[in-house]
Amino acid sequence: MDSNKINQRLYLLKLINMVAVTAAFAAGWVLYYNNVITWSYQYKGNLAVLAIFLALYFLFVKVYDAYAISLQRKMELIISQSLSALFADCMMYVVICLL
Repeated sequence: MDSNKINQRLYLLKLINMVAVTAAFAAGWVLYYNNVITWSYQYKGNLAVLAIFLALYFLFVKVYDAYAISLQRKMELIISQSLSALFADCMMYVVICLL
């Protein structure tokens, strides 16, 4: 397989991962937290919260090298992905508490 196809598959895998983690957060936000806060957000507010989460998650993924697939073992990737999601969730929990 040539390196261009491998790079495309890795990019697709990273994109699917980002969408899956953000979708899990979106489910929690829309189904629970948006209804609990005093003034629930509408369409643009929900998108803003999800964009903030996605940016935080992407930042932590870069910090912990969670996408260094060819350089790390599977367990290291799982741990770095978990830490990235955990810290992004914790940061968003603080933001939600402030709302």
